[in-house]
Formats: sequence, C-alpha cells, structure tokens
Amino acid sequence: MKTHESGMRQDNCPEITFNLDDVKLPPYFPDTKKVRESIARMYTNIEINDRIFGEILKQLEEDGHADNTVVFHWSDHGPLPRGKRWLYDSGIHVPLIIRWPRHLKPGIISRRLISTIDLVPTVLSIAGIQPPFYMQGVPFLGKYAKPPRKYVFASVCRILFIQNKTRRGTV
Repeated sequence: MKTHESGMRQDNCPEITFNLDDVKLPPYFPDTKKVRESIARMYTNIEINDRIFGEILKQLEEDGHADNTVVFHWSDHGPLPRGKRWLYDSGIHVPLIIRWPRHLKPGIISRRLISTIDLVPTVLSIAGIQPPFYMQGVPFLGKYAKPPRKYVFASVCRILFIQNKTRRGTV
C-alpha cells in the first residue's frame, strides 16, 4: 500500500529521498516545484516498497520456500495524473515481475499483453487446475497457459460526474 495514492500525502511520506533537480519529468507535466516534489515522493515510496519486497523475498529464502514459491509483483498505475484513472499508456502499462524458480529464467523480458483479470486463471494453471470456462482471464503460465492475446481491453470507471439540479441547487 506504500505506493498507493494515499502514500502521496505528505503525512504518509514526510521525507523525500530524491533530489528534486535529478527528477526526470514526463513531457506532459509542467516543470514546477510541486510536480517535482510529487514525482520525488512517488519515487521515495517505490524505494521503500522495494526494500519491503526485498525483505519478503529474503524471508522466503530463510524459511526454505524460495524455490517452491511463485512470486508476482504487479505494480500499480501510479498516483499521478495520466496514470491513475486514465486510459493512456502511463495508466494501463504497468510493470509485472514474476519469480518462479526452475520455470522462468531471471532477466527475461516479455512483451506479452497481460491484464489483471489474467492473474487468477494463471495461478490456477500454475497449480495444475484448469480455469473454469466462465473466467474471463487468460492463463499466461502453467499447464493451461494459452497463446498470447492480440488485444487487451481497458475502460475508465469509478469516476462519475453527475449533476442533478434540484430546487436547492446542484448536487
């Protein structure tokens, strides 16, 4: 949850660990101190999250479960405009890292189109369970993995601007 939108509040990330002058801005953001602070705060949260994730992997190793555990690290789309709640690449093109010893070689990069609805059918497939026909997702690993898809569909939701005129004004 550290990299969730709520992590961008100053009280949830009071200390920024990145130099504002070193922050590279996407071309669609204005170059202002506030924007640089926001991106630096996001990078700080990513750094903290990365450290926590490393501790979890270390614990798996220490407990003797690293070789028999599939680890998915599916990132969020980011808390900034054009990421959160929008259908730009910056909003729907998010990182997915999978660690599956003895099945996936480290460092391999895939350009396969994957959607979050594919996660459950993929976990079932890895466990050797055929995903039910009514599941919308496509398993991309495991015994029941399907060929890569040509398209991923995305939509905007959770943002509705409704104006209702009543005698008391606009609601």
